[in-house]
Amino acid sequence: MVSKRKRRRKLKKKIKYFLISLPIIIGVGVVLVYGFRIKSVGYVADKNQFTAIEVEQYVKNQKIENSLWFWFCSMIGNKKEFPMLENYSVTLNSPFKVTIHGEEKKLRSCVMFAENYFYLDESGVVLKQEPCAYVETKKHKKKILDNSMGILDYTGLEIKDATLYKKLNTKSKEGLEAVTRMTTAFDTMEIALEKAREQKLSFKELKVQEVAISNEYDITVHMKGGLKLALGKDNQLQEKMEDFVDIYVSSNEQLTKYKGTLQMQWISEDKNYTFIKDEVKKEEKKKKNDKKTE
Repeated sequence: MVSKRKRRRKLKKKIKYFLISLPIIIGVGVVLVYGFRIKSVGYVADKNQFTAIEVEQYVKNQKIENSLWFWFCSMIGNKKEFPMLENYSVTLNSPFKVTIHGEEKKLRSCVMFAENYFYLDESGVVLKQEPCAYVETKKHKKKILDNSMGILDYTGLEIKDATLYKKLNTKSKEGLEAVTRMTTAFDTMEIALEKAREQKLSFKELKVQEVAISNEYDITVHMKGGLKLALGKDNQLQEKMEDFVDIYVSSNEQLTKYKGTLQMQWISEDKNYTFIKDEVKKEEKKKKNDKKTE
């Protein structure tokens, strides 16, 4: 009898403690769930290619709502994927504000579609969207693109659809492959230029204006100043860009002083490529002659 009474007393005590602690547990749960709600997102990045508004919008779209849980997951390495970031950390500023410190993926290429610029990473995933900017000229409006960050403008690509954080949807897979392979080829060009600098060779920076892709997926690189590289289909692009750097450096920059096309559709073992000068239009000739007579 005594042992049964003791058991009942212990059971009553446990029930009593549970009933007392239950509101506290519920209260703490409510605070954790509803007391830590993200209302503001700060953003600090290394490359500054994306804005705090873009990052905050992605947080909302992904329904990341609990600031404490978001911070805790980042601390233990169980991070939510951010397509525009290589890596990130989270600072819990208050129950209602977090700051994301991001290492951004580099934007590598840009295409125009439906009056918008879409910026892609090296694999062809759309990471940023901006409306087209225009500048007024005497004859017409001209689209302008800020490529100060080394983002290359691709034209002629047949695009079906462009959606943020998805691969660019082109009419044929060859189109997107041409873009991604040229990205690798330009990396090769930069490495070759860096090697030339290490040899203490001095030369002006090469600036690419745009990369044109034809309906047959022939690639033409337009350099600033009027030089064009006709690379043909996307085969041996890296080797071709290495050859171009060698020709450019060995010519003491003379090559880029002419307007014309370097025919590089097929790789040349001895780096012997044909250069065809552009024909000067009659109007341009007349202007030059007028300047000479003045």
